[in-house]
Amino acid sequence: MADSSYVAWTSTYQWENFYGHEYLYAGPLFTHQLSHVWVDFRGIQDGFMRAKGIDYFENSRRATYVQQQYAIENPLKFAGYGPRCWALPRAMAPAPAPSK
Repeated sequence: MADSSYVAWTSTYQWENFYGHEYLYAGPLFTHQLSHVWVDFRGIQDGFMRAKGIDYFENSRRATYVQQQYAIENPLKFAGYGPRCWALPRAMAPAPAPSK
């Protein structure tokens, strides 16, 4: 793969800020965490993450905190969600504002 292909791929990344955590948004928590089963992402950075000052492990950690805070605030008022019940399916995860 040419370097330009990877740069093109990372140009589609969505850097978001939810609940005071800035991170590379990738949708539901599953997307952030599944690959950690096989890969230790501590210290792994590409140009995008280096520019943000974090690695992919820290990014997934932040996504986890966002997911938990979303459940605690529970904006859609689902029964039972809160500090101890927060691993939500995709349809209930925080999402960025629509693009203009």
